[in-house]
Parts: sequence; structure tokens; C-alpha cells
Amino acid sequence: MSFNLINGVNPETSRPSDTFKLYIKDEGGFVVSEMSKTDFKPMMLMPTLPSMIQTFSFSATDNRQLAKTAFEIEFDSYLPYPKGSYVILTLDPEVLGPEKLDDGSLAVVECFSNLQIKVACEFTDPTHLKISRIFMEDITASSHISLMVSNFEINIQDPTITDTWTLTVFTADGFFIETIDHGLTLEFQCSIPCLTCRKGKPTSCTSCNNLAGLNTLY
Repeated sequence: MSFNLINGVNPETSRPSDTFKLYIKDEGGFVVSEMSKTDFKPMMLMPTLPSMIQTFSFSATDNRQLAKTAFEIEFDSYLPYPKGSYVILTLDPEVLGPEKLDDGSLAVVECFSNLQIKVACEFTDPTHLKISRIFMEDITASSHISLMVSNFEINIQDPTITDTWTLTVFTADGFFIETIDHGLTLEFQCSIPCLTCRKGKPTSCTSCNNLAGLNTLY
């Protein structure tokens, strides 16, 4: 026996739903059979992929190679976020990493948001930046969210289009809600010391990147 239920709505996070039960009743309304979580396998819903954030932008305040910079990600939530949710930003440390200070140490990365003036952010490993204390109350769907992450350095010296980074929003207990998995890229057409160059000729400078210590065209 099989049947379909239509017009249902999946859960908003990857947290498993409550277990469903199935009853078969006779014409008099008496239960003749019951299926629950103890029968075969639990009947529940558990999405395996996060929803996709459709509206977003990504930009660096200074997008020159070797620049010490901050970058901003703005997006509109597709789903509501419960209080305590947090963001994981996946970056390529070979391209964009914490700024190196004069004494050789790394600057402390700082994060800001339009929802909270300053939020907590820390690297959980070299590629994952966790941004928390940002959603201090429930957020409705279609809310506009702006994140600014500062004290970074662009480490690229050659022509590069980076692989896209990702941004994923999780519930406070670690279940994913939605993500951006494309479009978070940086593009560089030239090689250092060029800031701009002739098309297809990355070492033929039309202007200099003074961060490389050279300011004169020859």
C-alpha cells in the first residue's frame, strides 16, 4: 500500500521533524493498525541540503592585490532565522587571510553587522570563520542582512579568478538553514606590479599597483 501527501512544506532547517504516526481505522473509527517510529524506520522529515539564498552581493573595500582590506556581504534571508543562529564563512586562506602586522603576528579579524554593531567572529580552523552573536532575536524571512569583515589581506600576485567561497547560516544547535555557494569570488586580471594591464597581457602594465613598491611605468 502506498499513498502521497501533496502541498506539504519541508522543515525550515535540517533538524529532523517530529516522528509521524500512521493509523488505520475501521468504519467505526476504531484503530486496527498503527505504525510509529518503532516500526521499520522512523517516519520523519530531515532535509539534506540547505535552502539557497537568492539575493546577495559581495565586495572588498580595496580589491587591489596585496591590499589590506575589509569585505562586505549583503543578502536577503529566504527563510526565518531563530534567535541564536550563526554564520559560517568558508574562505581560501591562500587568497584572503588575516592581515599580517609589522611584528609578524596576525591581526584580529573583526566583524560588524547592520543587526548588531559588533558581533563575535573567530576562525574555527584556517578556512572557516564563525560569526556569532549576530541574531539576538528571531529574524523573519526576507530580512536584509549586511556583514562587514575587516583586517584581511589579499595574498594574490598573479592573474586569478578565485573559486567561490560559501556562507551558511546555522541554528544555534548546528542545523543548517540556508547558504550562498556561488558568486563569492575575487577576480584579478594582472600580475604584480601591474594594477591594470593590457587585455590578455597580465605583465604589460597600463598602471602600477603601488602596494608592490613600484610607481613608474617603463
